[in-house]
Amino acid sequence: MTYAADPRVDAYIEALPDWQQAICREVRDLVHATDPEVTETIKRTTQPYFVLDGNICALLAAKDHVNVFLYDGAIVPDPDGIITDSHDNKTARRIAIRQGETINARALTAMFKQIIANNRAGGLAQAKARKLVSRGPARPERHRRIGGAHYRLGRWRDRDYRPVCAATRISRAPVDNRGRSSRRDQATRHSRCPSRWAQPAR
Repeated sequence: MTYAADPRVDAYIEALPDWQQAICREVRDLVHATDPEVTETIKRTTQPYFVLDGNICALLAAKDHVNVFLYDGAIVPDPDGIITDSHDNKTARRIAIRQGETINARALTAMFKQIIANNRAGGLAQAKARKLVSRGPARPERHRRIGGAHYRLGRWRDRDYRPVCAATRISRAPVDNRGRSSRRDQATRHSRCPSRWAQPAR
């Protein structure tokens, strides 16, 4: 496999023990073989990164293993279970490869392909948005007219518009001759809301 090698990545790998060099070179060859447009660079001062319209993966050697960070934010499926850590991380997941372990080249290549496809389609944010499409559009803000005044239902956290407390009155409160709401109205404006709105929906 021939590709444009970054001499800084070569220097990083050559400084490692032999067994870590072998792991890094195998992962490097796999990611370049996935797509000929993949390039490599150094980020965070010394860490090798492989990129194509965004980060694909990065290498980081530790004392007893080599970390392969996959920049997919838990979007790409892992049917073979090769991910060893950071399963719920919003940015990257980790594969820790130890001395003597065999790299699952088929599974890792499949994940590289999917990450590249996500990057080309707009990146991690767009991939997450497509994953959430099946949930449908957000519900519009709801209003209700009671006693001649309009009320807007509250919102219960981020799940949906729910009646979490006394509804917020939309109509303008009576004002005195100085343009201020009367104290009586300020004290009673929410008491006109039905009591059943005082608790969150179950």
